[in-house]
Amino acid sequence: MSEIRVAVVTGAARGVGRGIALVLGEAGAVDYVTDRESRGLRISALPGTVEDTAAADRAAADRPREPDPVETYAAARPTALA
Repeated sequence: MSEIRVAVVTGAARGVGRGIALVLGEAGAVDYVTDRESRGLRISALPGTVEDTAAADRAAADRPREPDPVETYAAARPTALA
């Protein structure tokens, strides 16, 4: 039986989080990416969304996945730490 590796990466829209998500995906992990920054809710003017990272991750992995491992999350309102 093969081992399935699962990872949850927060802050995956850009920077270190995005890099980690892409490397884990290339390594074969099923990775769930989350971030407050999505196409539907922009928090900052910086480029990149969690959907962009998810698409790049799927392309880098170059294989179909079941079930879809990408969960997107956008906060309904900015937190006190934003």
